[in-house]
Amino acid sequence: MKVMRIILLVVLACCMACSAQADKTMRDERQQRPNIKPTVERQTQIAPGRCRIVGTLVEIDSTLDTGGPCSKAPCRGIVRVDSILGYGSAFGNPISLNAKINVKFAFTLAPTTRDLFPNMTVQLPGLYIGASFKTDLESQNDMGVGERHYFYLAQGYTKLN
Repeated sequence: MKVMRIILLVVLACCMACSAQADKTMRDERQQRPNIKPTVERQTQIAPGRCRIVGTLVEIDSTLDTGGPCSKAPCRGIVRVDSILGYGSAFGNPISLNAKINVKFAFTLAPTTRDLFPNMTVQLPGLYIGASFKTDLESQNDMGVGERHYFYLAQGYTKLN
């Protein structure tokens, strides 16, 4: 029994020595490496019922709505889905890569101005045909006569080009 205890103590001592050496090696390697910051963009969590995409505006519907900001500037367009970055929980009507989808922009396709949105603190630059952007979309159901018409709503966006 005494021999077993000695063997156990020797094995334990060896493990501790190896662990200490490994820690020292890792510390030495960290000190020798330059301080490189990660280039991966930190993703914020996607809200429930939303899908985050990178898209390109391929067509603008110049038809103006009656009333509200969309009566002063176009709000609807066709967007090509270039990348799907993720889905929030319970997102309805999934999107396919490279699909062309109908999108309504809540704050219009024009640059935000004090005329359109007097209390808005975040200014949007506006989008034009060929503009690439990142946005979170919400699936909407526009009840047409006898059939459903789906479109997506973009509350805001980040212009990429």
